[in-house]
Amino acid sequence: MKQNISMPIALFALLSCSEGELFVLPIEESAEATVPAADPLTGSLVELVGDLGFAQFAEMEISESEELKNQGVAPGDITTVTLVSFDLEVASPEGGDLSFLSSVDVYVNAAEEEQLLIASLDNFPEGEPAVTFELEAVELAPYVLSDSMSISTDVVGTLPDEETVVVARFALDVGVTKQGACNAISNKEQDTGVE
Repeated sequence: MKQNISMPIALFALLSCSEGELFVLPIEESAEATVPAADPLTGSLVELVGDLGFAQFAEMEISESEELKNQGVAPGDITTVTLVSFDLEVASPEGGDLSFLSSVDVYVNAAEEEQLLIASLDNFPEGEPAVTFELEAVELAPYVLSDSMSISTDVVGTLPDEETVVVARFALDVGVTKQGACNAISNKEQDTGVE
């Protein structure tokens, strides 16, 4: 016997929309940067300072992302944005680690907003190809809702013995309004074929 599951889903959507509870959507982004190898003559004495240069983080429009558009969420629906993770991982060479880094601070930037520290780490153990950063408890909605936001790094360390490709990944929880939640729930119903 085929069950009619449209009623529970419709009821859930109605309650979610009427009670005004915040609906949270996850967003993930990643980027790569290549750190050149140290000159064999100077070894690892050459300091590595400044930005690692994750080009994909230079100009992001999170509020216009496909993930949110596919859920029917418009920029005006976004009420709060929280960083839930920031990680670095060595993509190459195989067996590489991040011990050439001493400290990394991660900042978010946007027009008409002050540069804001969002994550940091000063422990990069030898033999560990991936690390998870300590996060700051900050509100990112004004940055996400700006015309364009960027993520930059302030790095202290030395150049590695081998050219190293580093991948950065971060995840956001985007809280949306009642209307955004209704749109997201409606789209989920369409995706599952429930009417």
